[in-house]
Amino acid sequence: MRAITAACLHEPFRLAGPIEDIKKLQMALMELMEEDSKDIMLALVPNIKELIVRFCNEYAICQVPDPTTPKAESTLASTFGLMHANTLGSKMDFSSPQRK
Repeated sequence: MRAITAACLHEPFRLAGPIEDIKKLQMALMELMEEDSKDIMLALVPNIKELIVRFCNEYAICQVPDPTTPKAESTLASTFGLMHANTLGSKMDFSSPQRK
């Protein structure tokens, strides 16, 4: 099944518009490229040029933050929505656990 998917994966990339979200297609391609199966690699090879060219459309490019625009404390954690407890204004004390 995965080899058949690999052989046909270029078709949805071909049909996707320039402003269409293709994240799931990108993830599927990356997952297939990580496979150790020779059959999957052989299925990807005939269309690899098209897959590479169409991997990033305008929508995908717009999702990448511009490194030239300064952000207030741009960190990897804030990019993914992770916050430290002290940034929320709360102080957490784990020294004396309270049980109900």
